Amino acid sequence: MKDNLEIRVFISYSSKDKPIVKLLAQVLKDNGLQPMWARDFLPGSGFHEQIKDYIAYAHIFMPLVTKSSAKRGWVHQEIGYAMALNIPVFPITTEDVKPGEMIQNLQAVRIPGDSSKLRKNLTRDVFINLLNRSQKPGNALYELAELGEDRAKMMKAYSDNVLNLGHHCLVRQKGGISSFHIPKKSLQDVAWRDRYLPDKQTEDHNRCQRNERLSLEKHAGIQGCKLIINPEYVLEKSDPRSKISRLQTLIEFLEYMPDEKVTIAINAKMATSESVTMVGNWFMAESVTKQVRGSFRNTIFTKHAPTINGRIEEFDLELSELLDQAGWKSSESRLKVMSILKKHVENLEKMVKDKDKDRNQ
Repeated sequence: MKDNLEIRVFISYSSKDKPIVKLLAQVLKDNGLQPMWARDFLPGSGFHEQIKDYIAYAHIFMPLVTKSSAKRGWVHQEIGYAMALNIPVFPITTEDVKPGEMIQNLQAVRIPGDSSKLRKNLTRDVFINLLNRSQKPGNALYELAELGEDRAKMMKAYSDNVLNLGHHCLVRQKGGISSFHIPKKSLQDVAWRDRYLPDKQTEDHNRCQRNERLSLEKHAGIQGCKLIINPEYVLEKSDPRSKISRLQTLIEFLEYMPDEKVTIAINAKMATSESVTMVGNWFMAESVTKQVRGSFRNTIFTKHAPTINGRIEEFDLELSELLDQAGWKSSESRLKVMSILKKHVENLEKMVKDKDKDRNQ
């Protein structure tokens, strides 16, 4: 697991143990971890729904088992929920209380009186080792988006949910020419007509696509993006005006973004059916079926953070290797790719012009 990846630890506790939780959260933070607890909940949102969200997005579920919390049924419910999601459980105890019920066989850490000892017991390496043992594809639970419109709706919903939790994240995408070739202009703009030529899509389809682009751009605009694209995805299309529209939209996005917020590489050997999106290490969406009329089918979504961490490592390694092969620095990749895409557009525009000229003769 990469050392710079965020590790989120959700602390489950009884309100009577809040002083202990504050100490525990500070120790985790000092050791380079991201504690999450009820203090982070947003006002005006359902308490129990937020608990479910935070557990689902956590890398580690940490129940604080005390005499007070052990008597409360909801503690065991939260433990059961975390285990059902295959979230690694790391119990913490005080006094002489032992973990019971479903986690009685797990090794627990007892909070000592000396906080320095606690820091030694809860180092980042301890959590990384636990996560490395949990990075198994079979541990992740997935939600399926069968159709292209479903995929776009779920992409927006997952992306918006992370925003609503107060986080902007780096966007990683591999496949085609990314979500940033989707227009963000009004649905009446000519760009929507041109991108689907010679076919036509419904307004609902276009709206779903636009919402996906806008939500992901809220993340990328703050934290940046890493993209692996294959322009051949566009160049295979039959109508040159569709190719021009899609490439030009991506160029406009890259022109808007500063160099330090974009790392992009081209993989011309990548299958046009590939599509992976990761927003931070909060969620991942991957299409497992070839496109049908330009829309991805059967896209699976997961929040399982240990699994996503493993895929991030694979993605970043591939991106680094592609940049090395091209002889590009990360800081110059945006301009390099823009130059290539603009050359494609110039060739396509010349093709359209020549065809129009032949037609009029």
